[in-house]
Amino acid sequence: MEYFKGKVIIITGASRGIGRQLALDLGAKGAKLILIARSVDLLNEVKRQAGNNALVVKCDVSDKKHVDSAVKAALKRFRRIDILVNCAGYGSHAPVRDFSNEGIEQMTAVNYLGTVYFCKAVLPVMERQHSGTIVNIASVAGKLAIPRSAAYCATKHAVIGFSHSLRLESRCKGISVSVICPGAVRTNFFDNYKHNSLWKTLPMLSASDVSNAIQRAIIHHTPEITLPGWLSFIVWLKGAFSPVTSPLFDFFAERL
Repeated sequence: MEYFKGKVIIITGASRGIGRQLALDLGAKGAKLILIARSVDLLNEVKRQAGNNALVVKCDVSDKKHVDSAVKAALKRFRRIDILVNCAGYGSHAPVRDFSNEGIEQMTAVNYLGTVYFCKAVLPVMERQHSGTIVNIASVAGKLAIPRSAAYCATKHAVIGFSHSLRLESRCKGISVSVICPGAVRTNFFDNYKHNSLWKTLPMLSASDVSNAIQRAIIHHTPEITLPGWLSFIVWLKGAFSPVTSPLFDFFAERL
């Protein structure tokens, strides 16, 4: 698709999962990529497949200085930033009483503050250009509570709220902001999910499914996409008929 040809795109979390797949898809469409993650070796593997237009930048998204340096490196190489996609994030699962404060703080720093830092770093650039697109990857866990995932759910609730507020602030400046809320995705995310739950029996999205949704959101300036469709319907149903559906939802959620 010609839409992405020549576009300068920052992708965080580009070494694995959704970020990696998005990098491969956009690289094949002629985008100029800035690949962000902590593992340079994995990023270089992605670069070899995505094409020579990619710039690899080692960056810990939870460190504001790292983020600012990464954006400066992108501007030095490409002179502009057209699109930012915040894919970096991880999940760790345990009951609240068993989750260390340090673990909660680190997950918040990566999943939420990393998103905030990158948005704040690119906003002045996009404002000067009078154009730009930001896509933040949240989760359906930011809309529906999941037991043993309180810390993760909280970070994704925060990303959704932040994204919608930023969208309202930025659209008058020519900047589009979208948030993507996928359900379970077939990546390494569930490697650390030890609980024997219904998750493993539910159909999972592929990284390509989410990559395609991200691209649709960019092209059409869609404020929010929840996928798959049946899960989007459940989110709507719970919100529309909360007094009736909440007890039923709680019954199933406790078994996840």
